[in-house]
Amino acid sequence: MVERQKRLGEMLLEAGTISSSQLERALARQRDWGGRLGSNLVMTGAVCESELLRFLAEQTGIEEVDLFETRILPHILKKMPQKLAEQYNLIPLDLVGNRLLVACADPTDDEGLSAVARITGHVPKPYLTTYSSILRAIHQFYLGIPVPERSAGMPGKVDAFDPFITVTVHDSTQPSRGLVNRFNNAPPGDRLTALFNILIRKGLITENELAHELGALAAQRHALQVEQTEAGT
Repeated sequence: MVERQKRLGEMLLEAGTISSSQLERALARQRDWGGRLGSNLVMTGAVCESELLRFLAEQTGIEEVDLFETRILPHILKKMPQKLAEQYNLIPLDLVGNRLLVACADPTDDEGLSAVARITGHVPKPYLTTYSSILRAIHQFYLGIPVPERSAGMPGKVDAFDPFITVTVHDSTQPSRGLVNRFNNAPPGDRLTALFNILIRKGLITENELAHELGALAAQRHALQVEQTEAGT
């Protein structure tokens, strides 16, 4: 595990990479929506992915890994539960002895690496990659959703944080066709429920927030019905 004295936000502040107001904005978003600090810094525009990757590589000396070029075997994926991967933005790469090689976007996140050690029983060895690469890997390896192959001109690291995966479906690919058919044949209510479950699982919304919004909509609908009834009398 990486030993450190300072957290990511403090390191970026001291280096002049972000400002105090940018850090506060990212922390506020983290409180509202969850997620790790690094991903919230990227999402709020305080720092781009490639800049954050370079900064962490320089500060920690940890080796980078290109997930587009990495093959992960099924028995290695089983070492790390999907929930753990999603919560801490981690992807298991390989097992060497008792050391679990792990791709992560923030190797200074001791909480995530400690969770890996506690849940898997292996000592984590972190490798650096981008948040968007990890999200693509989660879609590909855990959810079975195919992701676009990188073209010859596509760089290994991206500046834009793209949490939404564009899936290109080819008729000759049975899993992709089955995925689309399953979505098209699902009742509308099931589609919405699945969407809400994914958003909650990824920490983008909470069940309390969802319940509050549903209550507010119900109250608005009731008020409109009362207003229409009174107008008709």
